[in-house]
Formats: sequence, structure tokens, C-alpha cells
Amino acid sequence: MRQRVGTGELPPAPDMHGPLRFKLTAGGAGASSVALILLVSFVLSYAWTGLFYTLYPLYGGERLGLGTGVVGVAMSMGYAADLALLFPCGWLADRQGRAPVLLVGVLLIAVAAFALPLSGSRPSYIAIGVLTGVGFACWGLPPALLTDWVPSGSRGMVLGLYRFMIDLGFVLGPWSVSVALEGGGFQVGAWVVAGVTGASLLTFFGLRRQPPSPSESGPC
Repeated sequence: MRQRVGTGELPPAPDMHGPLRFKLTAGGAGASSVALILLVSFVLSYAWTGLFYTLYPLYGGERLGLGTGVVGVAMSMGYAADLALLFPCGWLADRQGRAPVLLVGVLLIAVAAFALPLSGSRPSYIAIGVLTGVGFACWGLPPALLTDWVPSGSRGMVLGLYRFMIDLGFVLGPWSVSVALEGGGFQVGAWVVAGVTGASLLTFFGLRRQPPSPSESGPC
């Protein structure tokens, strides 16, 4: 290794231990908070594909007898609600905190999943689709929380885990809901999603209120 000219000093070695440092900092609180954020990310993708991609259109067509056009419009209204609230949701999260806004979004999704098999009319069906879209406006918050918590030297690894959890939810959501539908009908399928989503609300009690300071997490 070359010495610096005129100083006789060696250049500093590159930092290869960002992920290890993050794992060991703050008594493990940072790592546990990141694990909880990843879990919520999985639940969001699980509910998105299990509830809105699978259960919602099937319920409208098979249980309520709605035509494909009506179901399509109802789903589009849910997407429109999501789209309309993305910016306000981010604005509110910057001012009130990302975790509280995410908590409200997850709660709305759980309520929508629980209410779906109780829906017996076109208006209530559409209202549940819109409520689902409102809840999913928070979906951009987990990556923002991860960047708050994870030092820059570890973000590539953690964001890879984030994408893994998202895709795992995409795989398990439709499959588990289909199994529940076959075994117990729409009510069981909806309440499986509601149960998984509702249980994830408990993870918010394990999140630290503030991300670790630079002195805790090491230099970024």
C-alpha cells in the first residue's frame, strides 16, 4: 500500500463493516426496529395482493353478483383514493411522524378487510374499496422509515431485504387467501387478512420513537 507523499502515513482503510456496526449499535434497538418495519412491509404487500387483488374482485363478482365493469370501477376508485392521498400522506408523515401515519394506514386496511364480508350492497362494496385505497396511501412510508434508521453503509443490504419481504407478501397473499376461500368461504378469507393485518399493529409498540443518533449508529 502506498504511503502519502511527504507524510509517511497510510491512507485510511475503507469501512467494510457498516452492516455489522449497525447490528451492534444502540443495544440492538436499531436492528429490532428495522426488523419490525420490514415485517409491516410484508403485511402491506400481503394485504394488497390478498385483499385487493384477490378477495375484493372475487367477492364483488361471486357474492354480490356485480358485473366486471362495476368491479373494475370500484377498484379504480380505490386506486384513485390511494393516488390522491400519496402526497398529503407524505406531507403529514413529515410533520406528525412516519410511524403514527403508517399505523393509521394499516389500521384502515384491517378494518376494510374485516368489513368486506359484511358488505351486502354496491355502495358499501365501493366504500370498502375506497377505504382500502386510503389505507394503502401509507405504503411509501416503510422505505422512508428504513432510511431514517439505517446508516448509508447498510442501506443497500436492508433495502434488498425490504424488496424480499414485499415480494414474499405478493407470493403468500393470494395463495393463503385462496386456501382460506376454499376451506371456509369469503368470511374466513377476509378475516385471515384482517387478522394478519391487525396483528401487525402490535409491532408499533416495539418501535423506538426516534431513530438512533449518528453517535449511536456510527458514521454514515
